[in-house]
Amino acid sequence: MGRFLEPDISVYNDVKREINEQCESIVKKWVAQWQQTYFQSPWAFIAFAAAAVGLALTATQTYYTMHPPKNNSTR
Repeated sequence: MGRFLEPDISVYNDVKREINEQCESIVKKWVAQWQQTYFQSPWAFIAFAAAAVGLALTATQTYYTMHPPKNNSTR
């Protein structure tokens, strides 16, 4: 009755290995560094998103200025 059950450590080995694989991922480390360095506040992310939208709209405007759509209507 006074005998303790020994924990089965092999059950946790797979979980430990998967956690270590996640922690060693270089891409996840880079994303975490960027998030901690540049996106600490929600305003930084909002500013980044606004700048990305502005650049996309500028690129679209430049494309349509250089390649205007052809008008197929007859006058």
